[in-house]
Amino acid sequence: MSDICACGTSSPSFDGVLHSLRELQSSPRVTLSNLGASRQGRPIPLLIVHDPAVPLAETVRLFIVARQHGTEASGTVACLALARHFAQAQGEEEQALLRQFSLLMVPVANPDGMCAGRRANAGGADLNRHWGGSGEPEISAIKAAVRKHQPHALIDMHELPAGSGKPSFRDNFIQTIGRDGTLSADLTTDCAATSARLASWMSQCGLPLSVYYDGANESLNLCHRYFGLGAGIPSYLFEAKCGSGRPLARRVRFHVLGTLVVANYALHRYYQPEGQATPQPEEPVAQAPEPTTTVPTTVTLSSPRPEQVARGQLPVVADVTGLPPGGTIGFSVDGKLRSLTTAAPHEYLLDTLGYADGRHEVTVEVCDAAGRNLGASRSVIIVDNRVAAGE
Repeated sequence: MSDICACGTSSPSFDGVLHSLRELQSSPRVTLSNLGASRQGRPIPLLIVHDPAVPLAETVRLFIVARQHGTEASGTVACLALARHFAQAQGEEEQALLRQFSLLMVPVANPDGMCAGRRANAGGADLNRHWGGSGEPEISAIKAAVRKHQPHALIDMHELPAGSGKPSFRDNFIQTIGRDGTLSADLTTDCAATSARLASWMSQCGLPLSVYYDGANESLNLCHRYFGLGAGIPSYLFEAKCGSGRPLARRVRFHVLGTLVVANYALHRYYQPEGQATPQPEEPVAQAPEPTTTVPTTVTLSSPRPEQVARGQLPVVADVTGLPPGGTIGFSVDGKLRSLTTAAPHEYLLDTLGYADGRHEVTVEVCDAAGRNLGASRSVIIVDNRVAAGE
């Protein structure tokens, strides 16, 4: 991964991005095209990296969308870094990988916003709020490309502001599709397995992470929800935290590592050598390196209190000691996983408006890098939304 990220220390202009993409075309592994044009007529490039000797449709395909928000540089830089590495790599491992796997990347989904140095596109639209039914040309172009290439997984790369009052914005996070009986079991199993690996590997590499899960009733206006809930594609929103101690290179590292983890799972899940049956979905085992020493692990819920009456935003806080490298803390409500985290403080903000009035069980569970349970703690809360609803 260090080799991939070595060039991810500066952010080029939009013209610089186009220049880099044209340079990459000298590699026979690279195909560059334009999906369409932005509101102001700028091209929306699509970069595909794969072995030209293998038809694209016969490979496992990962689709990446970066820079929906014009000021968020790290996704673009991560795409360029990944493209350079796999376009040029001569190692046997990379060459074998590219016979099975393809990267399809939109390094700049919002060219006008990037050129203007602003979040929105030229029409003033925040692109990642309009996927459910927008006529924005940038969104329409990407939707058409996804329909054409039918990827096995999709990543939407973003950045978090340095300062925010939202607890979920405290550090890096990934958002994906949670287990839900009304959704495809293959979809939710893929998202659960991949997110467990993401949390564990990020922890191993010193990158704090929380994972949040969307249910079937969520709005489709966000990109990852549109393709995950709407199209059934395992989809992941990556949010790299900005601010002190989080320079561009660190944010690029977050995106690159996350891409490699998603790619690895998708490849092992979907690649089908000739004459072999399609692999079955795996359970969410992290498969990160195991710790060399065993440290006793304890976990308790310091909040909520047993039988606490809850209204509105309820912090669920776990006190954990002895968390091993690659270990994760999971928060569940009524048996349904809502969040995974490796980032201190170990907290999940439960919104009671999403639950019926009455008793609900809140559980925190600690697992090691291999997904083994190291301990759990439970508490029962009583949801009463009447005051929160203004009654």
